[in-house]
Amino acid sequence: MVLARYPSAAPAGDFSGSQDETVTLPAAQLAAPVEVVLLLTCTGDGDYSVTVEQTNPNTVGAACGTVGTSIAAVPLDDPSAATTLRIDVPDASDFWLSAYYAPKKG
Repeated sequence: MVLARYPSAAPAGDFSGSQDETVTLPAAQLAAPVEVVLLLTCTGDGDYSVTVEQTNPNTVGAACGTVGTSIAAVPLDDPSAATTLRIDVPDASDFWLSAYYAPKKG
């Protein structure tokens, strides 16, 4: 799914859990401009969100449940720095997140 849309994507981390969590990805090994590409699936009802915490924070999200994995790409202010993600999921939900770094399109 990711490589079809972002053929130069490099894995940055896989995470799972059952509550809100903050995770840190290592610095990207790509020249700017770079996006962090996020794939998230979660169980339960309600919406999840992932915030890329940086100088210009950006929050993406979608509904949990049976709609499948969502994909979002967020431009990074500074790809040479570690990237912190704040994951917020509904109560009683499990989540699975895969993160990638990719050269920014366009």
